[in-house]
Amino acid sequence: MRRLFITFFLLTRSIIAQNPTPCPEIFLYEPKTPGDRWYGVVRFSLRKNITGIWLRITLDQPADILGNWFGQVTTSDNTVYDIRRPEYILEAGFILSVRFFVKYNLARTIPSLEMIKLNGQTICAVGTTELSSTTPKPQTNKPQIEDFNEHHTIESSTNKPGKPQPRHSVEEVDPDSEFYQGDYNLPPSSPRILSDKSPLRESPNCGTTVPRNTSIPFKDGDTWRGQWPWHAALYRSKGANLVYICGATLITEQHVIAPAHCVTRYHTKDAGQPNSFEVSLGKFYLTRFETDIQNTVVSDIIIHPEYNSLIYINDIAVLKLSKPVKITNFVRPSCLYDRDSDLNSITGKEGTIVGWGIDKNRKLMQVKMTIVPIENCISSEVIPDKIYCAEFMNGISSCILRSVSGMVLSKDGTNYQNTVWQIRGINVFSEIQAPCDEIKHMIFTDVAKYTGWLQGIIKSDSENT
Repeated sequence: MRRLFITFFLLTRSIIAQNPTPCPEIFLYEPKTPGDRWYGVVRFSLRKNITGIWLRITLDQPADILGNWFGQVTTSDNTVYDIRRPEYILEAGFILSVRFFVKYNLARTIPSLEMIKLNGQTICAVGTTELSSTTPKPQTNKPQIEDFNEHHTIESSTNKPGKPQPRHSVEEVDPDSEFYQGDYNLPPSSPRILSDKSPLRESPNCGTTVPRNTSIPFKDGDTWRGQWPWHAALYRSKGANLVYICGATLITEQHVIAPAHCVTRYHTKDAGQPNSFEVSLGKFYLTRFETDIQNTVVSDIIIHPEYNSLIYINDIAVLKLSKPVKITNFVRPSCLYDRDSDLNSITGKEGTIVGWGIDKNRKLMQVKMTIVPIENCISSEVIPDKIYCAEFMNGISSCILRSVSGMVLSKDGTNYQNTVWQIRGINVFSEIQAPCDEIKHMIFTDVAKYTGWLQGIIKSDSENT
């Protein structure tokens, strides 16, 4: 079994705080000052490079605010706070310092730190020893630490030359090799069967987008921020790494649909632990830090009961978010398709697919495709009835984008700035098996065929809320 070693460095200076720290080798309170807040610093370094930092700070009492200078903060109860920066690259050996403050009500008990998790793994907890010690090599140089408050580099305190510093290791428990490794890394829950007769219920503002800023020039494939606000980035915790897996589509304030193969073990229907997945919405660049982003942990995964993991039929799953997203100009759900689900009714129509570009920042890109007879994609006497085929137009191929979330069609009777978009297809796994310039067609799971199943899940969740 692989092991991921995490090295933590002990600060030697004396710190006075209102409460003792549960893990002085990882977290220290700063000296207490008069007022309604305290400050603390989490410091750690890794023995391997990772992309994506997610710190979960748990307090023993609710606070008014937790603020920081590193990443985006979210909370649902003012006791557990998540600090996320998915695109941050932490190089092996670099000591990362994350400083934060807690503001509280002076009339109540002062909140204290209870637990810290790094990318899903506990690294500090009151009354427990979560990490096993190993013997490190002596440290002789002062490592440099980025101070995210002042935006310059400062020197950290270290032990005297030759004196060993504490090091801890975290054992990676999850068998990552059994899961899909992500669209950029190519080489268990029980399914719920729900009624297929639920009426279609739309979310407010579904399928609507921000008008284009006409002063900005655009090239083929370019998008503007807020043009496709339902496009989501799906991540999974892999050891201490937060790994990008797939594109996904927001369909309500609390539900996302994605290919089932993105959240299951290879060739099985067994989903991973829901809280090991995270959905990021509002992103325009996959690998840049941005504002107006909403990151939410997944609380439930429902795989379609007839998903065939060998040939990717019924390759669809619903991910319930741990809390509803806030509807903004950059985060809105797509509408579900509400017209005839017969493929003949859309053959010849244009649809739009959205995915991340191939440049270093992986900007959100779009491509138009024409829906064609399924026989253009599959040569077989038996063709599944819940997929459809589309082909690229005007010589454009899938080379300008990857990790497509799905295909949307404009709703009949809407156009131009009043267009309402409906999700019709989810990209099937098989399209990424060939070089992009050889791909003329793409196969999609026909979401319209699953409207009843999706509405049953949405209705069931709303009734149990």
